[in-house]
Amino acid sequence: MVYLAEHAETGERVAIKTVARAAAGLLGHLRREIHTLSRIRHPGVVRIVGQGTQEAMPWFAMELLDRETMRDWLRELWPSAGRVDTAPTRGAGLEGPTRTLSPSSPAPSPAHPPAADPPADSELATRSLPAGELRPDAASAAASAPPLLPLAAGGGDLLAVLTTVCRLCGPLSYVHGEGIVHCDLKPDNVFFRAGHRLPVLADFGLMANIQAAGREILEVAGGLRGTLPYMAPEQIRGRVLDARADLYSLGCILYEGLVGRPPFLGQPQEIATQHLSGQPTAPTRLVDGVPAALDELILKLLAKQPQDRIGYADDVAAALVRLGAEPDDPGAAPPARPYLYRPQLVGRGEVMQQVLELLARVQAGSCRQLFVSGESGVGKTRFVLEAGLEAEELGFRVITGQCQDTPRLTGEGSGGTPLHPLRPLLDRIADRCIEGGAGRTRELLAGRGRLLQPYAPSLRDVPGVRDQPDPAPLAAEEARNRLFRALAETLEAFAADQPLMLILDDLQWADELTLALLRSPQLAALTQVRLLLVGTYRLEESTPEIEASSQHALAERIVLERLGAREVGGMVRDMLAMWAPPAAFVMFLTEESEGNPFFVAEYLRTAVAEKVLARDGQGNWRVAVEDAEAVQAFAALPLSGSLRDLVKLRLRGLSEMPRRMVEAASVAGREFDEAVVAHAAQLTGHDQLEALRELLARQIIEVADGAGYRFLHDKLREISYAELGRRRRRELHRRMAAGIEAVRGDRLDLALHGAAGRHFASGGAPRKAIPHLERAAELAEQIYANQQAVELLELALEQVDQLRRGGPRAQRRRAQLESGLAERLGGVLALTGQQEAARTAFTRALAADKRGRPAAQAQAPAAVRRASLLRRIGTANVTHHHHEEAMEQFALAEAALGEPPADAEEAWWRERIDIQLQRSVVEYWRVRLDDMERWLDQAVTGFE
Repeated sequence: MVYLAEHAETGERVAIKTVARAAAGLLGHLRREIHTLSRIRHPGVVRIVGQGTQEAMPWFAMELLDRETMRDWLRELWPSAGRVDTAPTRGAGLEGPTRTLSPSSPAPSPAHPPAADPPADSELATRSLPAGELRPDAASAAASAPPLLPLAAGGGDLLAVLTTVCRLCGPLSYVHGEGIVHCDLKPDNVFFRAGHRLPVLADFGLMANIQAAGREILEVAGGLRGTLPYMAPEQIRGRVLDARADLYSLGCILYEGLVGRPPFLGQPQEIATQHLSGQPTAPTRLVDGVPAALDELILKLLAKQPQDRIGYADDVAAALVRLGAEPDDPGAAPPARPYLYRPQLVGRGEVMQQVLELLARVQAGSCRQLFVSGESGVGKTRFVLEAGLEAEELGFRVITGQCQDTPRLTGEGSGGTPLHPLRPLLDRIADRCIEGGAGRTRELLAGRGRLLQPYAPSLRDVPGVRDQPDPAPLAAEEARNRLFRALAETLEAFAADQPLMLILDDLQWADELTLALLRSPQLAALTQVRLLLVGTYRLEESTPEIEASSQHALAERIVLERLGAREVGGMVRDMLAMWAPPAAFVMFLTEESEGNPFFVAEYLRTAVAEKVLARDGQGNWRVAVEDAEAVQAFAALPLSGSLRDLVKLRLRGLSEMPRRMVEAASVAGREFDEAVVAHAAQLTGHDQLEALRELLARQIIEVADGAGYRFLHDKLREISYAELGRRRRRELHRRMAAGIEAVRGDRLDLALHGAAGRHFASGGAPRKAIPHLERAAELAEQIYANQQAVELLELALEQVDQLRRGGPRAQRRRAQLESGLAERLGGVLALTGQQEAARTAFTRALAADKRGRPAAQAQAPAAVRRASLLRRIGTANVTHHHHEEAMEQFALAEAALGEPPADAEEAWWRERIDIQLQRSVVEYWRVRLDDMERWLDQAVTGFE
């Protein structure tokens, strides 16, 4: 919904855009558009002037453009042309495209609300269109038959058409250089400023992110999204897109301007078929006055394969100028940044075949697991991304999740939020339940919603979940088994109507609950469920838990190797959009990168940034050296032989504000909240946006799953962090923790408390770290993440050791704090069966308790606490049948408790009863062991 409004401060008339209803897909499109427009500043891109939320509904205000669009102008050029259905398609079916409103549309009357768009993340929208559903023989006759009367190209104004499309190339090239694919380029989304025919791009709701290589965005979006008459073949197939999808759409627009209609017409199914396999009629057959070079240009733009098209919008503009178009003023807009394309998957055919065989077995009714490993940068995420797209084409529901990298004190990773990589799965289940009501909730969750709710807040809004009873309290191991059983049953229910592929990326950073689930008997029992669970991990950071999971009876393994010269050549060809890269250059890259795809991409990006590789006037990449010997010239490139030097060279080119943000973000971890990082980097408002814009454009960071950001590749963060000096590192850790407190306030959860505690600890602020770590440990215990609670409490105790000693009172407070933390640690260790460690923790708590008692303290509470600690030490001995030691501790506990005081409270009597109960347990085991000993003696005597 778009409203006409006025800016309260400036009086400027603006258009305010929001959504008609709170559907997840519509909200996602709008938030993506807000994020995109807020960082783009170009006269050829609609300008955003404000944003906010109203009753939890996001909105943004943009400049009010003239009502004339390119669609209006084309109708004036071709008044007799038939109407083209240009509503965007957001579902998998091709019937009934949905309505959208452009930025200058009037606000709809409340009595006539806009047609409801289906949510883009509904079950339909997650399926790409199988090629088998298209009818190649159903091409529309109108698409190829020439008109009865000859018409003039461009409706009689060919120069205006060429000039307008040429000027559209400028903003299009700019947004591509900023890492954005529009994905819905059509005449309706191109506006003209008042009084000028200067095109302005609008409606970025379906945009996608471009990146050449490095850290992949693990997203298998699927679904048919865009406007059919202008959609590239790879867009119809639901494949990963790059800027050449927009160039295909640009070719459709140019074609329509020349002949009065898009290249293909007909019913939606027919249009899709023709985009995939039909050939457009050459414009010279339809209208008069089309130069042969223009025919050739259009057919290159409409090539079926992206690598066969012209690679850059600037090249299209240059070709149009050679054909007579009037170029735009080059100084009127900022220049586009150079960029490289994402390469196709190369050298993985054999292992991809293994995945396809696994998918066939799963479709037949068999649950399987696949673990994909390899060194950092070898392309694991890209491989499983492509495997997910293959699965979607086979009818699988594909869901992806990524493990969090939570920095330790050393900057290394540890497990993130419990079950974090399963949150996208639980969110999708929540969406289906909300859509289907209480009946669907019973089908998919069956009373398990309250149990799973702590791991996915979206489950709170599911119909019927609030009415479910709270899970009954259980012992730690039983509670964990109940959780795993609930997850397994939920997976089984979710995969009942459609086979499921669940991808968990970067298992080397997985939390303990996720890794334990992968090895659990509850998951292993799903042998007949149509589920393929795929996990990726770095070989150099594998753990015993990952290895145990990957050796499961249902599991298979794939190890991705480095690439050879042929595959590296394919990468270079794809990334530079050139058919024949110099062989010597390819060999140079193969040797220097040692076949690691990330290294190859870094060398190419660095060469472009250093202007060693540059595009000439014909749009071809050239090596900018004059040495006649190619090999010597390539060896002379200012490229280091190590990845670390390459990344340092790339980071050194940043200006001050982006550099400060990178430094702060490297402290935060692989993924980060831009507001918290900006606080730590001391950046606000415009400076923050400019820093993000440069880092995105230079492919240092990327948008992370629609919320926050992450480094394009983990090595960028690791090397940036390693480059920080010790003092700077500590300072940034303290600022990061303060930023979490300032930005998130009282909305701190387990992950944020843990992060704040770790950052304060790394920053040398133990007194501030301890409360956060203790609270995080408490929250971890509540959701059965016991090992994480142990790690947090151990870190809190390390911070106690860092506290200044001070005077007697300060020392007593420190001892009391140490005693409480050690007792809590001992309790968690005992729950998880680590009895030796539990005894050590309880003993430490007892010693600290003694140091922390002032002489004048009342004796009864102190006696009860000492007795409790002694009893718990004894109980830990019982588990290992150390009965004598246990009885000694119980005797000491009774002595510490003493005789009942006259005013003995319930706590005193409860402790007395607990001591007696534990003594009874020891006596029971003593009798059992004595009986067993007598039985063995009798058996041995009888045998003799």
